[in-house]
Amino acid sequence: MKTRLFTLSIFVILTSISCTNKAKPANIKQEQEFPKKIDLLNAMDNPKDIKLSDIADSIAYIPLEYIKDNPVGYIGDFKYFSENIFIHVYGSEQKFLRFDSKGKFLNKIGTMGRGPGEYPGGSSFSVIDNPDRLYILCNFVPRNVLEFDYKGNLLTKVLTANPSVGSFEAISSDRFLFLASSDTSFHYMADLIDRNNKSLMVVTHPLLSNPKHEDLKQLEYAGARSGTYYNRLPLFYDELSMDTIFSVLNDSIYPKYILDKGTEGAPFEKQYSRKTSFDPHTTPERWNYLLPISFTETFHDVFIMTIFKNKELYLINYNKASQSLSSMKTLFILPDNPKEPTPVSPKFKNDIDGGISLGPGRPNREGDVWTYKFDAITFKNQLTKEHFLNSKALYPEKQKALIQLVDSIKDYDNPIIMAIYLKKGSK
Repeated sequence: MKTRLFTLSIFVILTSISCTNKAKPANIKQEQEFPKKIDLLNAMDNPKDIKLSDIADSIAYIPLEYIKDNPVGYIGDFKYFSENIFIHVYGSEQKFLRFDSKGKFLNKIGTMGRGPGEYPGGSSFSVIDNPDRLYILCNFVPRNVLEFDYKGNLLTKVLTANPSVGSFEAISSDRFLFLASSDTSFHYMADLIDRNNKSLMVVTHPLLSNPKHEDLKQLEYAGARSGTYYNRLPLFYDELSMDTIFSVLNDSIYPKYILDKGTEGAPFEKQYSRKTSFDPHTTPERWNYLLPISFTETFHDVFIMTIFKNKELYLINYNKASQSLSSMKTLFILPDNPKEPTPVSPKFKNDIDGGISLGPGRPNREGDVWTYKFDAITFKNQLTKEHFLNSKALYPEKQKALIQLVDSIKDYDNPIIMAIYLKKGSK
């Protein structure tokens, strides 16, 4: 039995946020400035070109050292954290590998298998420091959470998660946030638990909290998604609607940002329509409205990638200090042929060293570094001589160093991690 059930729907958040606060224990004090409402339509009406130098101080390129016994092929997941780079290598033998911040190989963590203390393919991981720990959530039942130190030593099986769990984030060695998959049997979006598997707070998915949606045959429940951190705390949201961005405060979960779609948002039944979800030749109905698809927070800004009526793709920017809104956009027309490449999304022009222009990356836990992964061939193919002839760099010496790096890369080299160090001081 869950100790507390905290049901949040978008309607409840918008119309009665004070009621949700009453469900919190007396010793939990929510930050009064939240939830913040971000008006997406307002941002779309205010175009602004943001260069990489506006939001970042520097860039690092980290070629991963090649080790014969532990080659890095396809990177399924990776995390840059506490001067370490943790890599989940996909393939027939999936591995968790640790490199230092210069790309030097340090060690392997855990063993793939079905025995005690081993993990099956498709498992996921999360890392913390103080103490230095890596946690692996096993993909198959039982959904064990295994605890390792950074050197790869198995310490213990911490707990066994609910079978319907999709992904998880370790907040500390005693707090874990579990996010739901598309399995509706548990009827939740997020569950914050302690090391003893005691539930501290549950957020019920809005689709499942309304009695009129008991018949799920025509509705799709895709679960929740995270992967974004700010100030060492995970941010998460409903996979399909992305109406509200949640975070964690003490032992509570609270709505931090509300993404206001105005009159352009999809009706509830269109947001969760199963009608076109599994047909690759048709567009999901929710894509024909205003639809946020990704969220990132930094020290100064919030960035939201948003599709509008399946024709335009916006990168929304909310500046936290000035509370101003702006956006960059590109055309986004879903191709008739699903095999055609996806249209290019809005990107920050790389005017620091004239290298690859990029959108928001995978954040570290502090939210002040974005990271990206490139296989050697893709990296070289993007940074051609023609590219550098047509690019400008504020720091020519950095561009020269990048060109030298590109010239030294061989096609069969390990992947390269790119780290963008975001501004922390006043902009």
